[in-house]
Amino acid sequence: MSVSQVQRDAAHRIAHEVPNVDDTLPIWARRRNPIILRLLGEHWRVFLPQIPPLIKSFLFQVVIVLLTIQFDWMYIVILTFLIPMVVAVPYAGYIYIQALGRAISLSTTGMAEEYEHNTLRLLRTTPFSSKEITLSKIMAAVWRQADDLDYLMLIATTISMPIILAIYLGTFPPEDIGYAAQIMTIVTFAASVIRIPLELFMVASLGTMMANYVRSRSIAFLLTASLVFFYFLLINLARLVPMDWPLQLLVDAALPLILPPIVSMGAIAFAVWQIEQD
Repeated sequence: MSVSQVQRDAAHRIAHEVPNVDDTLPIWARRRNPIILRLLGEHWRVFLPQIPPLIKSFLFQVVIVLLTIQFDWMYIVILTFLIPMVVAVPYAGYIYIQALGRAISLSTTGMAEEYEHNTLRLLRTTPFSSKEITLSKIMAAVWRQADDLDYLMLIATTISMPIILAIYLGTFPPEDIGYAAQIMTIVTFAASVIRIPLELFMVASLGTMMANYVRSRSIAFLLTASLVFFYFLLINLARLVPMDWPLQLLVDAALPLILPPIVSMGAIAFAVWQIEQD
């Protein structure tokens, strides 16, 4: 079978060219960035998470939750899926812990190696500023988790809603608090998906900051892992405190979306300061 020139060109692009999925990102976040490309190595051919299917799945489940306001029997339909969803939680947690661990390892290694090989000063002679160097190191670790990120967001979209609804129905029954359970379920469901990339970026930021501070990949890994452990411990312990539903919604949905950017910005600022003090 003969192959046309168009087919040959298409095959060449697939095999050799970087997919233009990140052209709209700032230069420090693109895989073509030499700092990122050097750390990605053979893993450069990664793609952004497929957002449209996640949005469709989310909206479909939101409609189902809203239907429970009018039709009580919908609770039975939703809670029928509760047991298999709960069974899947340990597996999802295992995958997430693995992704966080790899993000810590890659971010601490990528920055610590610059000090170990005495290449940071050479890197600072490039057109990249200290902040862009720091952000590029962080994004390299995040890009390496792109496949896991897509998978984790898919899992969260698939299994979270029945579990969240069951928890809120038990804590805030509709006969006592009206439709609070439905509102909280929808908002927390959305937060459970959005928080995943934010937390991955936060973890990579902390790893880069710690590697700048201690300049040892092993010590930086242990310190970052400890910080991340206590972060998740505290943010989950706060959810166990009895409180009214608006405050509960703040703790369950708002804090996981607000804290990671704040922590990331602080870690980036400290890392940049450390580089410029070198």
